[in-house]
Amino acid sequence: MKTKLNWVFTILFFVCVSISISQNVSFELLQKYHYNSGNLDHPIAFGSLLANSAPIGDLDKDGNNDIAIGLYGEGAESEGGEVLICFLKEDGSIREFVQIAEGKNGFNDVYSNGVHTVKDGARFGWAIENIGDIDGDGIQDIAVGAYEDWSNPVNEKCGSVFILRMNQDGTVKAHQRIGEGIGGFTNWGAQELFGSGLTALGDINGDGIPDLAVGSAGDRELGPNSGAVFIIQLNSDGTVKAQSKITPTGANFSGVTSRGYFGWDVDNIGDIDGDGNDDLLVGVRGTQTWLLFMDENYSVKSTKYFDLNSPKIKEAFPEAIYFGGYVASLPDINFDGRNEMVISTYGSATSLGTFGVFYLDSIGSISSYDVLDPKIEGLNLNQDQHFGGKLSVLGDLNKDGFPEVGVGEPYNCDSIFNGGALYLISLKPRSCIDDECLWPGDCNNDGIVNVKDLIPIGSAFLDSNLNVRRILPTTDWMIQYAGNWQDKKWDVDKKFADCNGDGKVDIQDRDAIQLNYGYTQQKMYADPELDPYGPLLNLVAIKDSVVAGDTVKFDLYFGESTKEAENVYAITMSLEHNIASFFGKTENKAEFLQNWLGTDSVDMITMYQPTEKGIDIAMVRTDKQNRSGHGRIASIDIVTPDNLVEKVNEIIKLNLTDFLIVSYEEDTIIPDFKSDAVGIINPVSVKSIFNKINLFPNPSSGIITVKMDQTINDLKVLDIQGRVILSMQPNKKNFSVNLEGLETGKYFLAARSKKKSYLSHIIKK
Repeated sequence: MKTKLNWVFTILFFVCVSISISQNVSFELLQKYHYNSGNLDHPIAFGSLLANSAPIGDLDKDGNNDIAIGLYGEGAESEGGEVLICFLKEDGSIREFVQIAEGKNGFNDVYSNGVHTVKDGARFGWAIENIGDIDGDGIQDIAVGAYEDWSNPVNEKCGSVFILRMNQDGTVKAHQRIGEGIGGFTNWGAQELFGSGLTALGDINGDGIPDLAVGSAGDRELGPNSGAVFIIQLNSDGTVKAQSKITPTGANFSGVTSRGYFGWDVDNIGDIDGDGNDDLLVGVRGTQTWLLFMDENYSVKSTKYFDLNSPKIKEAFPEAIYFGGYVASLPDINFDGRNEMVISTYGSATSLGTFGVFYLDSIGSISSYDVLDPKIEGLNLNQDQHFGGKLSVLGDLNKDGFPEVGVGEPYNCDSIFNGGALYLISLKPRSCIDDECLWPGDCNNDGIVNVKDLIPIGSAFLDSNLNVRRILPTTDWMIQYAGNWQDKKWDVDKKFADCNGDGKVDIQDRDAIQLNYGYTQQKMYADPELDPYGPLLNLVAIKDSVVAGDTVKFDLYFGESTKEAENVYAITMSLEHNIASFFGKTENKAEFLQNWLGTDSVDMITMYQPTEKGIDIAMVRTDKQNRSGHGRIASIDIVTPDNLVEKVNEIIKLNLTDFLIVSYEEDTIIPDFKSDAVGIINPVSVKSIFNKINLFPNPSSGIITVKMDQTINDLKVLDIQGRVILSMQPNKKNFSVNLEGLETGKYFLAARSKKKSYLSHIIKK
């Protein structure tokens, strides 16, 4: 069952702090969960050790991502530890939660098989991992580590992992214990601290079932507490199909801390070296972080490790004592194709704990980093409470487009000794000033997003500067820090054309223009006036009149045979019509076929953007070569509203309200302009004679009968655009018309006798 919170199980702060290390990321405290009896209807007592967390996706399908948190100490209600499945609100606060513990909400196992005698308890909830949907029911399942649980008192502290197959409401549908001799995990001897770390591997054997890596930090194969990591292939019921073991021995592990609890934590960091295989981060308690480069069989092919003697680590954590045991992988935030490494330091007698985001190159070396300032407002940390004593990446919990990191403080004593605390830290792009700033989509930095912003993309097409990829880039309309490329076009740094921040200018950058079209910041520039002696922009109507509901079609020509448009690289313009009753009701689009300026997606990129009063269009070459010529450059369609209620007799004309036409050398070309007008006719203007045609049934699915007081010589059925669909000469007063061959919709029936003409509408159903 779900337990509702009396208030909000958080203290909420919003603190934005820039970092003095690489100046790429700022950190902001989003939420803090800790003991507070007035806010949480759930006991957090002495020694509860609230600290761990894991993302579980949107478990209840309410549109908000959810998390699991672990209270793994003997002070938890169950004494052996527990997990709370927390359903979140849009701001990352907890709406309600479900307790998973012995005998609670579908979890019917008993820690330590009923022989719990150790002081620390089973530590259920020490490690939590979303492993994916193992049973194919569409719901994410989780693994929970209890590293001091055991199945046999002779092998005490060997540890267990529990596979929990979940229901959407947060309760447990079924569960499976994995440990020595249980759940198919056999013949590995007495493991100690099995379940100290967990990470999802995805489906590594192609059977459609996600698999798992498990840290066993006290593994004894190489001596007491040497540690190991197990690669476990799962069945759909959570039992073990196959398993293999990584021990820190041999040439690949030269330098490993002896008896250092290798496997204290473990995380899948994705493919760092580009060989197509995901790699692993492994923590050694208090001393090291290892990066394991894996082959296709999930064996270790090479390694790299980091400790407090590593130059970048020492620079990032100059006062640290305990380092590296807790690790996490952050999805790629700097667009280099590699995930980032997150490591914490904790427990120092001279400094507060913290964590850092470390950016790796393809051989696993640290290229740069960002570190949290532990003294930001709201954290209120104290020494020796182990801030950084648990670490997880939780995804975007508050829908701002940026990830949150869960940082545990197991020995937090704000209100109760060792009750623990969990901090949700948001990672965001660093703040910027003046020329450092970029607004996605405003590629020419003129303060407004419009079709003119396609020109810088075409002018810098396929140019790149991978050294200035943005950290935490977004194409949402928000100000962002962006390093200059030191390369300009149109007196604007080319970084502005790199809308998505990936370090290169290409067609994907056009998406930000369309996403943020019409948004403005502070600057606006005036447009030049038309030149009656310039090359002609000529908007030619295909028809001089159309019926309401039909499409008004124009061809747009630039240049004439007697006066070509010369040295053109890019053309943008805004066209607006003048019928107020049509504003916001027309459907507007453009095509750029048979365009003398270039071929779309070959040597030119194009875009159009419907507006309330008309349409904006742009076309820009991408080969850095001008063209001269004359002829058609676009076709424009304005689909008028089908107004059959009110009388409409209007003239629609598209006026040129804005334009920018340039050469690659940055010269501005000022054209002349003219536009045809098109009449809009509504056939309902003859509604006064509607009832003089006696026809039935109407609507009809087939045959209609016409009965008139005069002989009808000619009869036509027309569609809504006025096209003749059926013609006949009945020469009778009473006759039938067969509609069976027509598509469902509205039609007009036009009839003529020797003295009168008639018009009525019919509906084919």
